Amino acid sequence: MKSGMVLSKLIGAAIVLLILGCNKKDNSAGPDVKVPVVTTAEVSAIAQTTAQCGGTVTSDGGATVTARGVCWSTNQTPTVSDTKTTDGTGAGTFTSSITGLTKGTTYYVRAYATNSAGTGYGSAMSLTTLTADAILCVSLTSWSAPAERSMSPSISVTNCGNQTTFSYTVNKGYDWLSVSLTQGVSGTSFTITADTNKTGSERVGYVTVTATGISGSPDSIEVRQPSIPCGIISSISVGTTYEVAISNNYVYVTSLFTGLKIFLISNPTALTQVGSYQTPGYAQGVALSGAYAYLAEEFAGIQILNVSNPASPTLVGSYDTPDAAMDIAILGNFAYVADRFSGLQIINISNPEAPTLVSSYKTPGYAHGIAVVGNYAYIADSDSGLQIIDISNKVTPRLIGGYVGRCDMRDVVISGSYAYVADLCYGLLVIDISNPLTPMLRGSYDTPGYATYSIAVADNYAYIADEDAGLEVVNISNPGAPSLVRSYDTPGQAGGVAILGDYAYVADNWAGLQIIRICLQ
Repeated sequence: MKSGMVLSKLIGAAIVLLILGCNKKDNSAGPDVKVPVVTTAEVSAIAQTTAQCGGTVTSDGGATVTARGVCWSTNQTPTVSDTKTTDGTGAGTFTSSITGLTKGTTYYVRAYATNSAGTGYGSAMSLTTLTADAILCVSLTSWSAPAERSMSPSISVTNCGNQTTFSYTVNKGYDWLSVSLTQGVSGTSFTITADTNKTGSERVGYVTVTATGISGSPDSIEVRQPSIPCGIISSISVGTTYEVAISNNYVYVTSLFTGLKIFLISNPTALTQVGSYQTPGYAQGVALSGAYAYLAEEFAGIQILNVSNPASPTLVGSYDTPDAAMDIAILGNFAYVADRFSGLQIINISNPEAPTLVSSYKTPGYAHGIAVVGNYAYIADSDSGLQIIDISNKVTPRLIGGYVGRCDMRDVVISGSYAYVADLCYGLLVIDISNPLTPMLRGSYDTPGYATYSIAVADNYAYIADEDAGLEVVNISNPGAPSLVRSYDTPGQAGGVAILGDYAYVADNWAGLQIIRICLQ
C-alpha cells in the first residue's frame, strides 16, 4: 500500500516537471537561439545634420526581436553603445531617421536587431554630411511675354547648394498661363506658355516653383504681357458700304453706288483689293455659296456673279424681283430674297445662268432681312416683326408663326433654338424659336444707337452694327440676359458686320470698311 502511494507521488512530480518544461519562454537563451540576422539599407537624403537609413530583419534567430534600428559613429564599426535609433520590434523592414549629425563629417551606420541571445548587426554603410544646404535655384525670375500666344525660354531648376537631387512642383494660378510640366527633379527644365492677351490692357501672372524642405523655396517667376491692339486697326474707303460677307480669306463688300468690292484679308491690317463689279442697282445684301456671289440689288433684283477667280468676278445671271431686293439667303438650289413690300421671293438657282421664280409670299410689312434654316425662312419684316414661313414645299410657302416687334425689325440671324433680331429702336431681341408656331421673346439688350441694322453671331457673342454707335459686342451665353462686353465706335454709321476669328469687318456707310480687332476678355 505504501509502495503504491510512493509510486503515485513520483508520477505526479514527473508530470509537473514536464508541464513546467513546456511552459519555458521562447525567448530564453537556449542552445537553439541565435542573434537576429539583419541587413542595412542604403543611406539616403543626406543633408548637413540628417540622413535616412534603415534595414530588414531577415531572421529573428529563434526568439522575439525586442529592439531594432540603426546605430552610427565616426568609428567604422558602430554598436548600440553608440548613438542609435529604436524603430519597433519583430522581423521585417524598418526605416530610420538619423539626426544630430555634424556637417562635413564622415559617419558609419549599420542596422541592428536584438533578441534574448544578443544583438546582430548588418554591414556598415558610410555617409558624409553636406557642408551646405540644398538651395533651389530657378534660372528665370521674370518673363516679358509678347502679346500674341508664345512660349518662354527653357527654365532650369537646379540645386545651387550641393549635389543632392530634390523634387519640385510647378504651380500656376492663372487660366491664361500653362506649363510644360507640373512635377520634376532638380537638373530638369520646363517652359511657360502665355495665351494671346485680348484684355485691352497689360496683365501680370506668377508661376511658383516649390521644393519642400529646400532653402530658397518657393520661388516665383513673374510674367508680364501687354495686350494686343484692340479696336480699329485699319480702314478702307470704298464708297457707301452696306453689307459684308466672308469666304475663303476674302471679304465681299457691297456698296450702294459702286457694286461689289472684293478684298484679300490674309493680313487684316493691310487689306488688298483684288476685284470689283459695278452692279446696275444699289447693292444691298450679299450671300456666298460655292463659286458664286449672290447680290440683293435694291432696284435690280438679284445679280449672280461667278467669283471663282476673285480678281475677275463676272455676271452669269440675274432675276429682277417685283420690288426692291434688300437681303438674300442661299440654301441648296434656291435663293430666298427679302423683297421689301413684295415679301419673300423663292428663286430656283440650280442653273445660275437662268434663275427662275418658284413662288412668293407677301408678308404684312417691309421685308428687310432674311435667314433660312431647314424648312423655315425667318424674315425681319420691319414693323410687322419676325415672320416665320414654312418653305418645306417651295411652291406653296405658308406663314406658321411670328413675333411682333417693338419697333422696326431689320435683320435676323438664327443660332440653335434662337433668332437674334436687330430692332431699329430697341437693339437686340432674342426670340426662342424652338417651337416655330409660338415664338417667344426670351431676352433683349437695348443698344445705345438709334438704329440697329445688322447682326452677326459667333460662339456666345452677338456683334451688332449699331449705326452711329458703331459696333456693339453682346454676350449671349445666357439668352435671357444678354449683356454688353465691349463697344467700338466707328467714324461712320455701322450698317453691316461679318466676323472671322478675332476680327470684325464692318460696313460703315460713308466711312467705308472698318477692320476691328475684337478683345472679349
